[in-house]
Amino acid sequence: MKLKIKTIQLLCLFLLINVDFVFAQSGHYSPASEQIRDYVVSPAGFYGFIYNYWYTSRRYNNNEGVKVSSIIIGPGGGDTMSVNENFKSYSISPDFCWVTKLNSAGVKFGASISPTLASAHAGAALTTISEKGLWFNESQFAMGDLYVEPVLFGLTKKHWDFALSYSFYAPTGKYNIDSVTLPHSGVIKITAPDNIGLGYWTNQFQGAVSWYPWPDQRMAVATAFTYEINGNQKGFDLTPGQNFSFNWGISEYLPLDKKQSWQLTLGITGYGSWQVSRDKGSDATNTDQFKRVAGIGAQLGLIYQPIALSLSIHGFNQFNALNLFEGQSYGLVIGKTF
Repeated sequence: MKLKIKTIQLLCLFLLINVDFVFAQSGHYSPASEQIRDYVVSPAGFYGFIYNYWYTSRRYNNNEGVKVSSIIIGPGGGDTMSVNENFKSYSISPDFCWVTKLNSAGVKFGASISPTLASAHAGAALTTISEKGLWFNESQFAMGDLYVEPVLFGLTKKHWDFALSYSFYAPTGKYNIDSVTLPHSGVIKITAPDNIGLGYWTNQFQGAVSWYPWPDQRMAVATAFTYEINGNQKGFDLTPGQNFSFNWGISEYLPLDKKQSWQLTLGITGYGSWQVSRDKGSDATNTDQFKRVAGIGAQLGLIYQPIALSLSIHGFNQFNALNLFEGQSYGLVIGKTF
């Protein structure tokens, strides 16, 4: 029952949604964007995928994990912005992946590239609680940051898959800086509320292990570890802290006919993501407040083997968020092996 179709990594469609506004940035990698078997390397070939991703939230949590409606900002902490809890976004990304077999021992090498288009509705953004009452309510569809994975190594055995990869995000997405006047802090710079890109480079390293209880690999127990090292944010003296993410999942293939032309995929999955180092630079604020979030979800898919075509949906519910939005995400992935 070994599948011809196993999606490779696509790490760029995510919340390339810039809800940071100087304080709520979660990094490039979204652990909710991937499918359970995405972390290991597929058999040799060329793959094309279209990833669709939706995110919605009606909650922002502070450093104690409590839902809040306002946040203190400004150099002296004398101004307050309120959080309008209605954030939603959508992104679509084609993913092009190539894999070759290096030797008979099961070692493979691959590479992928993924441009992204995203729509960020920032009605959830922020409004200054003051007599002037600034209000950000922007929505648009534009280019996001580019994800490139030039190095992907995999080793496949009868009961195991191992993968190591290096990738980077290039700040190609729409990114602008605005100036706003606050009652107590005066004029300050913020990232524009309709940004799609994050305005900085990220180097990403990922390791993954999948275990198959049976030789036909109908069931997979998958884990992945992802580490992000962020560069300086354009227009600011600010280097966002480094992030670590852990993904896990259990996936099962179920044949729907005797020839196994049609296969159903079922799975449960989850993740945790943590900021593990302080933001740096003179524009860094609240450097003692680290971000974190966790999620749990399920996956359902259908594969038609004769033409190597797949369709998969998955969803996550977030919890345990600190200094971030907390909500739900949904993904729809269409894949084809050539």
